[in-house]
Amino acid sequence: MMAVAQKVIGWGALSMLVSVILGAVGTHVLTDVLTVQALHAYQIAVNYQLYHSLGLILIGILLLHYQPCKRLVGVVFLLVAGIVLFSGSLYVFVIFHGAWLWLRLLTPIGGMCWIIAWGLLAWTFMRYRPHHK
Repeated sequence: MMAVAQKVIGWGALSMLVSVILGAVGTHVLTDVLTVQALHAYQIAVNYQLYHSLGLILIGILLLHYQPCKRLVGVVFLLVAGIVLFSGSLYVFVIFHGAWLWLRLLTPIGGMCWIIAWGLLAWTFMRYRPHHK
């Protein structure tokens, strides 16, 4: 399980890196290209990716201390799905100027993944405490 924890921390750090790069692109490249509304949506995608990337790092650290805990692995999958569906759909939608309107349907599904992930984490530690190693 330690290898899983290390991979989760690594993926969280990589996602942080990508979100910082995308934030810089938004600030330095896209401000002259996008409308104010589109730039706002793009910034929301960047911010939420940053927050949930930190969440991945946190879960990775928890996995180092609470092994084995399949619920924490479930939280990881939900956080990643949320990043891809919520932030990813907004990035593509904004960059392609809304050409694929159906992508906006994925955004709330990603948000629901995050809600379920944080709820599962809360439930795991409040009700069913994993065994500490």
